[in-house]
Amino acid sequence: MYLSPSVGLLPVFSAYGFGKDSLLSDSDIRQVITQYVRDNELVSERDRGSVLLNDMLSKALRNKGELAPTLVRWDELMRSVKSKMLQRHQITTSTGISVVRKGNVQPVTISTAMRTGNKTVTLIDNAELYGIEAKDLAERMQHIMASSASVQNKGTKGKADRQVLVQGNAVKAVTELLREHYHVPQHAITIQQGKAKKSGGGKGKR
Repeated sequence: MYLSPSVGLLPVFSAYGFGKDSLLSDSDIRQVITQYVRDNELVSERDRGSVLLNDMLSKALRNKGELAPTLVRWDELMRSVKSKMLQRHQITTSTGISVVRKGNVQPVTISTAMRTGNKTVTLIDNAELYGIEAKDLAERMQHIMASSASVQNKGTKGKADRQVLVQGNAVKAVTELLREHYHVPQHAITIQQGKAKKSGGGKGKR
């Protein structure tokens, strides 16, 4: 996960070459804030472990309905700055394209469920967030498992609205396909196994 400057903090970060779409690590943020404090001579003379907030920082870090403190410890300043920044995540798709989106990254979720007749099915969610076409994934799983696979709409109206359903327990096969063919890293794959839940199906598409 990365962070990007919010509107209030943009003047601080833009002075060091970062814009609203920049992706910053914790190290980047600490370096910028430390340099800003030194350049503006905001280190307290009485307590070198504390920082004086100028108008820019005070306005950017103030919570609605509250007065910002005039003096904060270094660690508190860093926490406050990061809490006011915008969360971003970057994904590299199987085609090598890097995509930046807001918020935390959602993993591809693989789970099993019980259908009518106590038949096990495997459900794959969020694959589209990694640039994977649901139809392509379903077709490949159908070939690998030699069983039917379909795509159904979840009705969430999100960027990963379509769910892939594969007949049988295909958790291992799906995981291998995601890693080896689509290049989805292991940490971005979540497996939910255990007591299978009943799945009512949905509007399916082959």
